[in-house]
Amino acid sequence: MGALEVLIWILAAIGVLVLLSAIAFLTLLVWIASAGFRRMRDDEATQLPERTDR
Repeated sequence: MGALEVLIWILAAIGVLVLLSAIAFLTLLVWIASAGFRRMRDDEATQLPERTDR
């Protein structure tokens, strides 16, 4: 294999790693956001109604 082939393989491997880490990061971001939205929705659902007899 020539030096150019080795360089292309190394760049391809780095590109795959970057792609996989970007997918993992976006998945984590979506997971955190959905957990936050779920918590906000649950908080709204479990709030006590305001008292009006004061």
